Amino acid sequence: GGDWIQRAYTLTSPAGQTDHYEISVKKEEKGVFSNWIHANFQKDSIIRIAKPHGKFYLDDKDTKPTICICAGIGMTPFLAMIRTFAKNNDQRKLHLFYSARSENLFAYKEELKGYVDKFPNISIDFHETSKKGRLKQKIINELVGRYTDPKFFICGPTTFQESAKDMLIKSGVLKSCINIESFEVKNKSEDKPTLKAS
Repeated sequence: GGDWIQRAYTLTSPAGQTDHYEISVKKEEKGVFSNWIHANFQKDSIIRIAKPHGKFYLDDKDTKPTICICAGIGMTPFLAMIRTFAKNNDQRKLHLFYSARSENLFAYKEELKGYVDKFPNISIDFHETSKKGRLKQKIINELVGRYTDPKFFICGPTTFQESAKDMLIKSGVLKSCINIESFEVKNKSEDKPTLKAS
């Protein structure tokens, strides 16, 4: 028995991997599916899966520097991007600004640090807001000035995304160079969240 519910998750496995797919699910206090999967998922559990979709991904033909700005579990698409960089030995510059409230909330930190140690074109700023405060215009200005004609990717809570986008535009970045992935759950029904990429 039980009810079917629908959720959208970002693949965290590298692009091109087809023998299995990986998602990362943060256990949320009031999360219906996240609590179920952490407590009940077994090898014989039945889950319906749709094909991956969306526009929030790297163009493998592009050579421009990539700047990723995220907060909290919004780091999952960037974990996939960094894993893809490592798998393909991509020579583009990639910088991740990863914001979390405290040290223990940085997911996959040791794995990410391993990529920084191994690949000189990958850099990461672990920004602990309880010590350093929230993302500020000064940080954005520095990022924009550090790279030549970069592409920006943003993922995180809606207020964080809007704030980061506004600061990028204020720094002179064109809207066409800013990519945002949003996960929105309608209040009317938690069972049918929408996933949009812009």
